[in-house]
Amino acid sequence: MQRIPPWRAYRLLHPKMVTVIGAAHEGRVNFMPASWVMPVSFDPPLIAAAIGSERYTLELVRGSGEYTVNPVSADMLDTVMRLGAASGRTMDKAGIARPAAALEVGAPCLEGALGCIEARVEKLVEAGDHVLAIARVVAARAWRCFDTSSFMYREGCGPVYHAGGDTFMLPGRLVRA
Repeated sequence: MQRIPPWRAYRLLHPKMVTVIGAAHEGRVNFMPASWVMPVSFDPPLIAAAIGSERYTLELVRGSGEYTVNPVSADMLDTVMRLGAASGRTMDKAGIARPAAALEVGAPCLEGALGCIEARVEKLVEAGDHVLAIARVVAARAWRCFDTSSFMYREGCGPVYHAGGDTFMLPGRLVRA
């Protein structure tokens, strides 16, 4: 067995689904790639997103109390990389990604994403160099690649996964246990 440095142990938990968090406050809009996003409760429906403490997106989430989570497919990887290369604090990311109207929150959905989960923050938890934004899901839509009868992505069509750094993985085949 190989020993892993504690600061790299998180990589044992990868790959993680690539998503883009949408946030808006007082007329300012931002999109941020995020892989540290997960469901945390069925009832009530809660999700959590780990957002870097210094990120502009966190500033907008704190101000509005809302955000969206937009899973993306491999055809959006170039957009994801460009969104992560600069801060919305210093540039308008509208030239990189187009917002789509949300149903229930002021934060934008991401046009071209596989879907959009809309959420209202219930609690912000300081967690080292990140803040865990725990939020109640108030609306969700699937735009493509999602089978609403099984509530799963269709085989061969679905999200991309972040393996670490600039390396990503595509879903392989569906395996049932």
